[in-house]
Amino acid sequence: MQFQKKLLLIGGSRYNFKSDDGQQISACKFNTVDPDEVAKDENNAGLYVGELKGDYALFEKLRILKPLKYYNFTLDLTMKGQKAVITVIDVDIKGGE
Repeated sequence: MQFQKKLLLIGGSRYNFKSDDGQQISACKFNTVDPDEVAKDENNAGLYVGELKGDYALFEKLRILKPLKYYNFTLDLTMKGQKAVITVIDVDIKGGE
């Protein structure tokens, strides 16, 4: 199931390496803050920085984005067993509020 979510972009990185069994592993990691979650917790002294993963090629978009700005993320929600997995599909680079 795909959906849009406005998130505060903190930063990100990408990785590309071979595992011990020779399998190529590559992805992009986005560090974000969900403004809706911040508003719920009045007794919190800090912010929860979430980590979302996406395709390796998304890093080229990430390099253009300015940190500490809000962007509209297109996310995909899937289930792996009983665990929900959220993956970044795309980022609207016209955001940046």
